Amino acid sequence: MNNLNKGLFSEFCREGIAEIPLFFQPWWMDLVCGPTNWDTKVVNGSAGTIQGVFHFYSQKYFGFKVIRQPLLTPYTGPLLFHASTEANPTSKLNFQIKLFKELLRDFPKPLWYNQHFHPQVDYWLPFRTEGYQCSTLYTFHLNLNQLDKVKANFKGNVKRSLNKAEGQIVVTEELPVDSFFRVYSQTFNRQRRQSPINFIQFERLHHALKERNQGRLFCALDRTNNQVHAVAYLVWDQQSAYYLLEGSDPALRKSGANLLLTWRAIQYTKEVLGLDRFDFLGSVLPNIEPSRRHFGAQPVPYFHIFKGKYKILEAVNALRQHP
Repeated sequence: MNNLNKGLFSEFCREGIAEIPLFFQPWWMDLVCGPTNWDTKVVNGSAGTIQGVFHFYSQKYFGFKVIRQPLLTPYTGPLLFHASTEANPTSKLNFQIKLFKELLRDFPKPLWYNQHFHPQVDYWLPFRTEGYQCSTLYTFHLNLNQLDKVKANFKGNVKRSLNKAEGQIVVTEELPVDSFFRVYSQTFNRQRRQSPINFIQFERLHHALKERNQGRLFCALDRTNNQVHAVAYLVWDQQSAYYLLEGSDPALRKSGANLLLTWRAIQYTKEVLGLDRFDFLGSVLPNIEPSRRHFGAQPVPYFHIFKGKYKILEAVNALRQHP
């Protein structure tokens, strides 16, 4: 059976049949998209159990429908269940192909389609057959199985910066949300870019995450005058923690506070949450990517899938593409 039914998927989530990544949870999609602006394609197995879903966020531009990435959502699109239980590699691949074909059947055909798939999706050929295109992006994962070895693998300059920062910075989880957002926004102001969210959106998301115990803010304060050097926001699900937001005061960037916050978030992931995976959520940007590697994180590819009815839209996407 094949249909659009986010109500069915919501019930599936409540039953806890499978571990659903944070960014695919119905409540998350409601917050970042608006309850009426997203839907999901559902594929059921013979026993009626959901085997796959295909989330999408729709908007109208000049009267035309487009499907794109939601706000603050690194991964969306298809998600398959039970594929990992297939012991035989051929059976697993056949299972994936079958479900992808079902999910793509009668899928909405907007003027423009643009999504970043979850790293779990490691095969996109069925989409290519349907005219979709792909570019590869990278996130960076840290395996926290042995936390002491994680720090030992930090690059020398990271270790030195951490030692320096620990002498002048204290990390706290107590900071008013408006103060957090003000420092977070300064990073974009310095780059003459607009923040991807406004304060009202951030505050709404913060309260929802706090209510579900799936998010925590971190703040780096100067030990002498309590001045805020940097901030970071960590979110998590049952599988992984994600370094969702970070920002710093442009005048205090050399203190190493941002590196200290990253290390505290990594420690929190392992020691408090008991999780073994820390996802930096990108980036392929040349001024950010090295900092992920310097923490010893390993690159993990994921797919940027896009499709436009007109070649001019593909050209525009190539110019505006970002991680």
